[in-house]
Formats: sequence, structure tokens, C-alpha cells
Amino acid sequence: MISSDGLGGSIKSIQTINNSVEATTNGGEHHPDIETHWNKLDKTKYYSIGVVASYGLRSIFFPISLIGAHQVANLHAHESMSTVAKRIYSQQGIRGFYRGYFTAASGKCMVQFTYLSSLELINQYLLLVCFILLYYCELLIAGLLAEMLSNFIVVPFDVVSQRMMISNVTHPNEHVKLSSVIKEVWRMEGLRGFYRGMLTTLATYGPESAFCWGTFSALRENMSDKLAPQFKRDFDLMVVTSVISGACTGFLSALIFHPWDIIRLRIQTGISSSESDSLNQHKFGTSSVRQVVVDLLKREGWRGFTKGIFSKVMYNSGTCSLAMTVYSVLKWTSRKQESD
Repeated sequence: MISSDGLGGSIKSIQTINNSVEATTNGGEHHPDIETHWNKLDKTKYYSIGVVASYGLRSIFFPISLIGAHQVANLHAHESMSTVAKRIYSQQGIRGFYRGYFTAASGKCMVQFTYLSSLELINQYLLLVCFILLYYCELLIAGLLAEMLSNFIVVPFDVVSQRMMISNVTHPNEHVKLSSVIKEVWRMEGLRGFYRGMLTTLATYGPESAFCWGTFSALRENMSDKLAPQFKRDFDLMVVTSVISGACTGFLSALIFHPWDIIRLRIQTGISSSESDSLNQHKFGTSSVRQVVVDLLKREGWRGFTKGIFSKVMYNSGTCSLAMTVYSVLKWTSRKQESD
């Protein structure tokens, strides 16, 4: 049962948020989160809600990511999302769509603290010292540097989780456990194996993060200027423009960076080998960028770099739209009161 004190506190919290939303008039600037700098944020609320939101987003979209990984891992055929989904469900049921989820989600949520801190601190520094840069250029640089820093933490989780995700493809007759994957990586390459594809990951996620933040900020700024007269509250304008700009940004980033993502996945999982035509003969730790590219061109031509593009577009559009909107709302609601 909810106590009257707890209920009253919740109502006051909601009223505080609503008052802050309505405080900004329609006649001012329509980019409210630009003014929400690092020193004005409630760090406890910012981090706690940010981590929970990250877990929620990954829970919703992880099955799409897993289907895309299966499409990329298949060296012999182009399979549709429905074909892959039916096979996964027939073999493992609903649980099959969350294979490797815990490892991936744990890694991403652990790195969330580093990523959010780096993004905000770098962005605030650029705002203070680089007056000639446009805001979306500053976010572009902050996104690039924050992603590069966080990748040193998340890559080992990626290596393990992706091998778990495609274990039904690489080991169709075995039930691969998390401990087995970790032991195999350590036995084959030692600590270095957990950072396999590090440079490829940086070359993929770094520019992609920069592109996403820069594009999102530019699209939302332009959209806000055009739609401002139609909204009475800046908060409503911010939410609508964030949803649309995030979806467009995710769509574009998927089309641009998907080929590099295919190369990254095959390097980290080690499934590509020009010397073998059988998935059962693949060897972890034998793939390089050159080998993956040559192997893709030899087996499938340029079409191989578009494998799983539809699932990637769905995943990026959905996650970018929701993540950017949650980020914007989170910064808005995490602002400290002026009295603080």
C-alpha cells in the first residue's frame, strides 16, 4: 500500500516537472537542453534514470540486433528477417531472441557512466572555449571523443556477447555457454582476444557517434525553428522534434555505417575465413580487415556489404529516436532548481 507521504511526494515531484516545463514561454529560444550544462544537472537523477533507460531500450531492440547478427554471420546465403526469426524461435523459443543479452546489456550499462560523463564534460568544455563552433559541431566532437573513451570498456563485452548471439550459426549442434566462450577466447588469444577488432570498432562507432549527435542536433535545431509557432510549450516542441530527428538520424547512420559494422562483427567473432567453406571449420582470431573484405567480395560480391541492412535500419531508427528523446527529456527533468 502507498503511504500518504509517498503519494504526496510523488504528486509534488510531478508538479515540479510540470512547472518547469511550463516555465519557458513560447517567445524564447526553442532549444531548452542547450542551456542545461553539466553544472546545472542533478547528477543522481541523470545517471540513475539514464542507466535504467539504457537497459529498457536494449531490452526492446535486442531481438532485432540479434536477428541482424545472424544474417551477417551466415556466409552462404542472404536470409530475410522472418526466416531467421522463425529458425531461432523453432530452435530455442523466445529465449533464443535474447541470447547473449545479459553480457551485452551489462557492458553497455557499465559504460553508460563513462559515456554520459565524457559527452557532457567535453561538450561543456567546447561550449566555453570554442565560441566559433556551432552547437551541433560541438556535440559532434563530444560524441566522437566520448565513444572512443567508452569503447575501451565495452569492446570485451561486445566480443563475448556477439559470439553468444551467433552461437546457433557457428555451433548449430551445441549449446554454447557464456563460460565456454570466455575460456575459448582466452585459450586462443589471451587478453588480446577480448580486444579483437578494437581499431575497427573505433573506426565504426566513433564516426557513427559523431555523425549521430551532430546530425541529430542540426536536424532538431532546424526543425524547431520551423515548428515553433505550432507549439505553446518548448517541452512539447523538444519531444516532437527529438523523436523525428532521432529516427531520421538512425536511418541515415544505418545506411552509411552498416558495411563497416559487418566487417567489425566478423572480425570480433572470427567467423570469416577464406580458407574454409564450412561454418563448422571457422577459427576464432584468424580474421583481419583485409581478409574479411576479400572473403565478402569473393563469396557474395558487393551485395555482401548490405547483409542485414533492413534489420540495421529498424534497430538504428528505433534506438536513436527513443534514446535521443529520453536523453533530451532526461536533461530537461534533471535540471537543478535555481535555488540550488
